[in-house]
Amino acid sequence: MIGATGGSLQARPAKVSRELKEAIADDKLRAQVNDAKIKAMHDLVDYDTFKNRVSVAHLRPLQAASQRTDVSCSPASLFNADGSKMAANDSDFARGATLSTSMPTVVPKNNQEFERDWRRNCPTSLDKYSYVMLVPPEAFPQIFKVEITPTTLAEIIIVVSENTLQTDIPQPQDLADAQRIVRALSALTGVGRFSLASKLIAPKAKQALKGLFDRLQEAATREEPRSGLSPAELDTLRAKWL
Repeated sequence: MIGATGGSLQARPAKVSRELKEAIADDKLRAQVNDAKIKAMHDLVDYDTFKNRVSVAHLRPLQAASQRTDVSCSPASLFNADGSKMAANDSDFARGATLSTSMPTVVPKNNQEFERDWRRNCPTSLDKYSYVMLVPPEAFPQIFKVEITPTTLAEIIIVVSENTLQTDIPQPQDLADAQRIVRALSALTGVGRFSLASKLIAPKAKQALKGLFDRLQEAATREEPRSGLSPAELDTLRAKWL
């Protein structure tokens, strides 16, 4: 009896270890596939190239150890759709080269265009804030007609909070920007799956959102009517977000 029990106890660690290894392997594969997708999207490749890169994301090219180079992305992104290796000038991005960026000047038509410019051409918080200000508030529901991800929503909140009403005495332009941000926050409540996304944003974004509404409310109360902000409307909007 004791021997049987002892045998079963000894068998368990092996099973757990095997399941753990499988879970780690699954996580690694998922990360490699996701990395390949992101790199392919950044490269703006066609569908066939995108599909081929993703399908071989877990593979590494065979080469001599002395020829290996450390790359920051999936090795699959160093190859063309037909399996041939990219030319040096085509593989600069895959080897970690910095992409040239230029601030967006055109309002995005959909969430794909927004995400592309947001991540590629807006490297700093101020750049991202300027991009938010470029978009007419009423355009957000159309841009994110299907959905907005919790990550994107959280990033927008943090960027807006970092750059709105950060001075003790708001200037006229600060108050004008705050009015536009309020309109943007109101419009964002009409994007696809807002209710779900707003519940899933990170705690850091929720804290930033609370701070933003506190400053808006303070400006509305202290600077009224110069601020152009309504305390009652801010209360209603705050209830939709928090």
